Amino acid sequence: METFTKLLIVLFFLSLHSFSTNAQTTTDLENSGLKGQIKNVKTTVYRSVKKGGEIKLLSISQLGDESFNKAGYSTETIYQINTMSLGEGPKRKTVYKLDEKNRVSQETRYKNEEEGLSIQHVYENDLRTKSKYYEGGEEYLGTEYLSYDDEGNMIQSKATGPEDEVLAQTDYTHNSKGQLITEKFYKNGNFQSYTKQEYKGENVSKTYELNEEGKIESYTAYEYNKKDKLTKKTAYNANDEVEEYTIYEYDKKGNKIKYVDYNADGSVEKTHISEYDKYNNETLRQVFNADGEEENYNYMRYQYTYDKKGNWIQQIEFLKNGNSLDVVKREIEYYK
Repeated sequence: METFTKLLIVLFFLSLHSFSTNAQTTTDLENSGLKGQIKNVKTTVYRSVKKGGEIKLLSISQLGDESFNKAGYSTETIYQINTMSLGEGPKRKTVYKLDEKNRVSQETRYKNEEEGLSIQHVYENDLRTKSKYYEGGEEYLGTEYLSYDDEGNMIQSKATGPEDEVLAQTDYTHNSKGQLITEKFYKNGNFQSYTKQEYKGENVSKTYELNEEGKIESYTAYEYNKKDKLTKKTAYNANDEVEEYTIYEYDKKGNKIKYVDYNADGSVEKTHISEYDKYNNETLRQVFNADGEEENYNYMRYQYTYDKKGNWIQQIEFLKNGNSLDVVKREIEYYK
């Protein structure tokens, strides 16, 4: 593997892991929206066609397989993507080794059973302090180092290469509540980005994009309802002029049922509409353009079949013309 590719991999995982939770407050099962004590979920996505009122399954476009331990944390994921032009894609697998606190101590990625990138995580006082990257199980790529203040807030993440050279570094500051205030990112010693945040209660009220000298280049303002749901997001330029904004609406269950994108002059750019079933899964998605005309190519209706636990085991996608698109089937195995 070329050195440049190796560095890209390290930087990719730096951005992926820098803000990964040291002690998860929710399990992987909870994050996926699945209910019950699940052992395994196998997913098959079929291309389909609707003829004579019946849906006929065609070729398989995607395969997925995820296993969980009894505490609800993922131990292995497998996926494969097949295309009409190239046929079956490679089978990609990730194996997670968990410690006694269900934190990932090692993750190893495979492509058609050939070991690729592996990452070893080190924790101290319940905080991840180091992640070492290897290719093929042996070739050392580099290390990500994480530093914290006395309150457990991350103050620096740093990625180094195989010769201990610094590839990337991000410095963070926090307020007395532990909320992130500033984030400065450097790549190969060169300044890349600088962001600053303001809060109203527990919610971010403004996010600023700054240059290296700390001068505002642009910023985004956020407004929320009493349930802490985002109701308005407005983008401004350096001169405090509105560039664009979006207004959001929710149903009583907190599902986002509508959001409208506006231009700086207040004219509508696009309107997005969604509907949900009693399980809070989206059943309809519509998009309307600036003239209020529906974009048929963005229309999607979903039909679900559920098991006794309330998890869907089949999802059918329908286009505006009534034809079916993908049919997704899930086989869910529960712990006994």
